[in-house]
Amino acid sequence: MFQCIVRMKSFLVASFLNNRVASNGKLHNSVIKHIYMFNSKTISTNCRYSSVKNKFYQKITMRHSVIFIVLLFLSGQLFSQISSTGKTFYMSFMEMETRTGFGGNPNPYPDTLVIFVTSEYDTKVVVDNPRLTGSSATYNIKKGVVNRIPVNNVDYYPVGSEFASTDINSKKGLRLVANDPVNVYCMNLELNRSDGTFILPYESIPNAPEYFVNSFPPNARIGSSNYGESEFVIVCMDNNVKVDITPTADTKGGKTAGTTFQISLQKGQVYQVQSKSADGTNNTDPAANSWSPTGAKKGDLSGTRIKVVNGCGKINVFSGARSSHVTKGNCGSGTNGRDHLYTQVLPTKALGKDYVLMPFSKQTGGYAYKVIAAYDSTDVYINGTFAERILKKGEWIYRHVT
Repeated sequence: MFQCIVRMKSFLVASFLNNRVASNGKLHNSVIKHIYMFNSKTISTNCRYSSVKNKFYQKITMRHSVIFIVLLFLSGQLFSQISSTGKTFYMSFMEMETRTGFGGNPNPYPDTLVIFVTSEYDTKVVVDNPRLTGSSATYNIKKGVVNRIPVNNVDYYPVGSEFASTDINSKKGLRLVANDPVNVYCMNLELNRSDGTFILPYESIPNAPEYFVNSFPPNARIGSSNYGESEFVIVCMDNNVKVDITPTADTKGGKTAGTTFQISLQKGQVYQVQSKSADGTNNTDPAANSWSPTGAKKGDLSGTRIKVVNGCGKINVFSGARSSHVTKGNCGSGTNGRDHLYTQVLPTKALGKDYVLMPFSKQTGGYAYKVIAAYDSTDVYINGTFAERILKKGEWIYRHVT
């Protein structure tokens, strides 16, 4: 079994791209509950956060004979004790590669969108689209089991990039409100490809949050010339929220890498951003770092900074890729598999310093991880040995451990 311990001199947050719903409901619940364990430490800001210092032990999952994990090294102080358990959740699915036309299937949507809910209580939840009248539905939740709620794949599946507030795709946010504390997990299901993520509740996201996107370089061909885009999606949790976005790659909607642009969002509004479809690298190992002259990195939105810039409004962010090979286009033995990447991004107030990366038992293909800096001159130590200094926030290093 492989093990890797990562430490740095400034605070960090870790999240994973390749989440999976465990086949055993109890395991699924334990993974959610053990991801965020923090000790308190007080700070002062204009939004009155309290903060924590994190020692984080992360569960990671397997895809195509590798373990893929993304670590975000971030600056600043830490938010108060953060938990995946709460009562109010805002979420959005992301666009994935679907089998449009496969077997005569004209449906451009995924086969299934689903929410899983667990709780220590017998309770009720209401699921709705805040921007769609008449969308509310109530479900009974049984304690101690994984409760499955199917989601309409037309009403809650955004397609495209950087759409206007009047576009139907901006009106595909999903909200879940529970009578008692619950855990929530989303999954995007398609034949031969899928991914899922836990969801942070409204209560656990700090006011005016900042996020750094974790993604993967586009490397999966979709059609003769296009790639499965690197992508992220923002769902707004309050009204009249202004958000600055600084993409690290040119976007499908014409935004330029490194140039900050601002959007205004309302409660429940969705804003998805994708890399240019033509930008990618075929069957090439990812670059060792973001400043490397070699390796795949073109179109990678990793390191994109997203920040609320007015008041204390909240947003939630998810990131990944529409379709991707991990680590590159050939998984071994001539198998050319690819998959959707979709994960909850952690706000930068939920930070720590020590991370343990642990793959599954009997995993022989190794694993990969990415470290993204949100603070200039971040020093990275692996297994106690200095590994790299990342000079600028938003830059990253990538390692494949065998």
